[in-house]
Amino acid sequence: MEDTGSRSEGEPVAATDSPDDRRWEHLLHALDVANDTHPHRRHAAAGPRRSGSAPEDAAVPAPSITLDLPQDAAVEAVTAALAAQGFGVLTTIDVRATLKAKLDADVEDYTILGACNPALAHQALSADPAIGLLLPCNVTVRRADGRTIVQAVDPTELLAMAGDGGPRSSDLADVARDASRRLREALASLSTAVPPDAPPPAG
Repeated sequence: MEDTGSRSEGEPVAATDSPDDRRWEHLLHALDVANDTHPHRRHAAAGPRRSGSAPEDAAVPAPSITLDLPQDAAVEAVTAALAAQGFGVLTTIDVRATLKAKLDADVEDYTILGACNPALAHQALSADPAIGLLLPCNVTVRRADGRTIVQAVDPTELLAMAGDGGPRSSDLADVARDASRRLREALASLSTAVPPDAPPPAG
């Protein structure tokens, strides 16, 4: 005879969270936190940043570098630096043009580059398909006080917020560390970028 316990006939069975449900909740929470650092949702500190620094109020550490390049030249230099580390740019979002068209709002130049390293993306998705919620790796190029600030998401920090300690967590952590290292090296290489109208070096 089936044991129905104290539940009366027709009473719904309480749903329980599966590991997949909890993983999605972790990832969605991480996206919410990351979005809170978006410049149009939080006030960025004024003035350019030193290479490697991050906004003082950022919830997610972001490697950064300040360049003496105009916006278009900076976007071109960043794209080349990412390519040298195996990243292609899948998306280019002109935030300034979008806000002007949609809200008639005037802001300084701001470009979001969606960078993807195919090999690393394949490894991450193979370990956990839900990791696609955190892809691609965003790199921002924006003007502030006459200079250009470049910042990149840190996949290691983002994954740490989204991780659930599952059996494939170590695999994802290895991929995230590799991606973080490559993004930092890409930004570091920009320290040698010079304005397009700069005179050639003497000698």
